[in-house]
Amino acid sequence: MQRLSGSWWRWLVGLVVVGLLLAWFPLHQLLAAPAPAQRLAEAQQRWETSRPSHYRLVMNTNGSCHVDVEIRNEQVVNRNINHTCTYPLQTITNLFGYLEVSRPLHLNCAFARCACRLAIEVRATYDPTFGHPTSITMYAQRSNNWGHRHFWQFLWMNGRLPGCDMTRELNVASVITLQPLP
Repeated sequence: MQRLSGSWWRWLVGLVVVGLLLAWFPLHQLLAAPAPAQRLAEAQQRWETSRPSHYRLVMNTNGSCHVDVEIRNEQVVNRNINHTCTYPLQTITNLFGYLEVSRPLHLNCAFARCACRLAIEVRATYDPTFGHPTSITMYAQRSNNWGHRHFWQFLWMNGRLPGCDMTRELNVASVITLQPLP
């Protein structure tokens, strides 16, 4: 076997260093970003310190439901004429409660016995001033369960992939207006 010359070694070491730096940068960005639970806690803290005791909340839910309510001390005191449904999450406190119990769910057996896996998570964005959720979205993603024998059995028996690839997005709530009232 022929030895590599000094310039080849330098190129090889340089490529390895560049590869490690490129791999480290996205990982560093992921590690530096606050976790969803931390963002939720920070938003709740902002809400507790700056929330109005009396406000009007207008939001859309599930794409078809329009909520328009007046809230005093986190109790619904008036449903406005534009209110079109009986949606259970009608205060900011209710929205935070939903986010607190919405933990990521990972199922290794989701379709065709265990050929597919399913991941469901709820994501939220928050108002920088008051801290209330401005949008809550549920994401569901089904993918191939490469590590399970049922995936390989399905492939062998049917001569095709099990059709696991699916991503769905559901708007749980989008706050249109949060208007403090006197």
